[in-house]
Amino acid sequence: MPSGRPVGSLVAALLVTASAGCGDDRRTVALIDAALVEPDTVQLSVGSCDGDPEISRLVAGPRQVQVEVTATVRETGDQCADAVELVLDEPLGQRVLIDLTSGGAVPVGGPTG
Repeated sequence: MPSGRPVGSLVAALLVTASAGCGDDRRTVALIDAALVEPDTVQLSVGSCDGDPEISRLVAGPRQVQVEVTATVRETGDQCADAVELVLDEPLGQRVLIDLTSGGAVPVGGPTG
């Protein structure tokens, strides 16, 4: 008579496999837009949905500011965007904001509010 153990092990293995495919995907995300809120502070919108975004890389030079944001991606698209604040050591001024994920320049809008 077969024991219940192999079936139980198989069910446990299937549950682990199924949940591994549904896990959150933490990765770099592209910037959707940017708005200057203070001379040295830019609010960035990114395509994650409650994904706890954080700035994972920042290279600030005299002509451009390069930024990379990492977040947990649960959905795609901008129907549920997150915001993260980029605080610079000095005002953004005329420097160009570069999204390191897409490689493109991101227009920075005026102060919000």
